Amino acid sequence: MIVLLAAGIVAAVEYLQPERHLLQVLANAMFEYWVPSITLLSVVFVGVIVLAIFRNVYARRLHTHVLDRA
Repeated sequence: MIVLLAAGIVAAVEYLQPERHLLQVLANAMFEYWVPSITLLSVVFVGVIVLAIFRNVYARRLHTHVLDRA
């Protein structure tokens, strides 16, 4: 399993080699404009957390509704 993981990492690095410059430009832009970057990342993470909570509540209500009908 470890050998497969190492081979996957090597293959991913080789596959992403042409995009390496693009990733470097993106990282430099994030550090140059760090306030908007942090704000955007915070909004995305808060959105993911809110969606997870919403999914949990909705699934619980749906499960309760299905059990009540049975």
